[in-house]
Amino acid sequence: MNKELSESINEMRKMSENYLKRGLYESACFIAEKILSITKETNDILLLARTFFLLGEYDRTITLIRSRYPQTLQTPMGIELTVSSMIKLEEFEDCFEFFETIDLENFNKKTKAALYRYKGRCCQELENFPEAVQNYCLAIENDPFLFEVFSDMIATNMIDLQTEKEILEKLKIPKKHSWLLLMYKTSSRIYTNTKEEENETEEKKIIKKFKLQDNPELILNKARNLFRQNQLLDCYVLTSKLLEEDEFNTKILELHVPLLVELNKKNELFRLAHKISKQFPKHYLTWFTVGCYYYTLGQYVKSRIYFSKVTTLNERYEYGWIIFGHTFSKREESDNAMTVYSAASRLFPGSVLPLIFIGMEYLTSNNLILASVNFEKAKRVFPQEPLIYNELGVIAYKNSQFEKSVNLFLKALELFKKPNNIEKEPTLFNLGNSYRKLKQFDKAIHYYKEAMSICNHKTSIYSSLAFTYHLKGELRKAIQYYHKSLALDPNNTFTNEMLSRALEDSYVGDFAYFPEKK
Repeated sequence: MNKELSESINEMRKMSENYLKRGLYESACFIAEKILSITKETNDILLLARTFFLLGEYDRTITLIRSRYPQTLQTPMGIELTVSSMIKLEEFEDCFEFFETIDLENFNKKTKAALYRYKGRCCQELENFPEAVQNYCLAIENDPFLFEVFSDMIATNMIDLQTEKEILEKLKIPKKHSWLLLMYKTSSRIYTNTKEEENETEEKKIIKKFKLQDNPELILNKARNLFRQNQLLDCYVLTSKLLEEDEFNTKILELHVPLLVELNKKNELFRLAHKISKQFPKHYLTWFTVGCYYYTLGQYVKSRIYFSKVTTLNERYEYGWIIFGHTFSKREESDNAMTVYSAASRLFPGSVLPLIFIGMEYLTSNNLILASVNFEKAKRVFPQEPLIYNELGVIAYKNSQFEKSVNLFLKALELFKKPNNIEKEPTLFNLGNSYRKLKQFDKAIHYYKEAMSICNHKTSIYSSLAFTYHLKGELRKAIQYYHKSLALDPNNTFTNEMLSRALEDSYVGDFAYFPEKK
């Protein structure tokens, strides 16, 4: 090759690389093809393969490397481009078989990390979750800067708490990159369950050092932790703030939309559905948001059409499955609900939600044995979830094991983070019922009043409190709370009957009971 041609080729290579950096992929491809026609060198083959890949022409990428120039499969980049193209084409079985022909330990750490990540993705799509987790862990072990691998495992609920703990313990991150360790910890469910004082002290030091006060990823991690703790309003403040700056960020929307459902914000769901449907009309989040809007309106049959589409477009989005299952549960179509929850349990082995809702369906049908089995499974996956202990307490209560139910309800209360968390109300009410059954009336009254302080519009709380006073012999207070209960639900048969009995019991001699004037 003469000097002039050599200089021309070097200049063309620089031009092609420059076009790639600037996103001008077609121009880069045009030049790369001319270079390869002249040189047939491995690096130039890979340059053209990169342009094909970035143009989205994945079949051409594979053909160029595997068929026309198989020698490039001896290079790390050739292998990476091949497997990533297969994944883009969703040829997961072929990709997994290809990996079986490669010894990944022959490469340097960065390359190994990337390849383990790709192999993990193949295993995940083939629903071989244990091997997927194993490969993802090896990817992080070789390159801890692949943080999104860990984040995705948490988001898709692939791993349990023990695996999370093992990953965090094995991390080897230099002190100068302590910000990365903070990202790992704040995204982990283990962080959610450590003492807040410990978290805040460590967090503030690193945030101040690396100036991460307004970092969106860190704020989103905090919002996710608040959502797990059922601190919904605090979570809503953070996600709303993030969306003001980045309104079409799908990671934020994946959390924000189910949060709007929990908070029953119908109008906001309506506006958001219109906004994102214009931005990306075929995206699964558009279908999900519209489905959630109809769900909050109580139009469960109509919302199913959208949730069914969501699970087709992205079967790795857990909330799509969960709320889809709820549409059947709300209409007491237990078999269909169980089918959806079971599918979610299979796809998200590290999540407690499908197991809890399966247990609830069994509990509704009074199948206490199978309900208990699923709640125990959920407890093994995530033992810090208070709802599990509440439901196990309900089973114990139904089995007339009142002392056991008290212990389980108290355990549930220990796990709630905030004293006035609205999610505590059913547990407090159930605890009051258990103490009443044990004839410990003062304790029962105490917990009924705590439940009332959180939710003061439930007739069942007033009726139960009145009944407890009635059993205790404090008829004036019993009658007072029976009246308050009937003010909320005048047609309640039990309350009306018990009020009549209390009035009869209060009649002494020539005196009848009349409510005291305020």
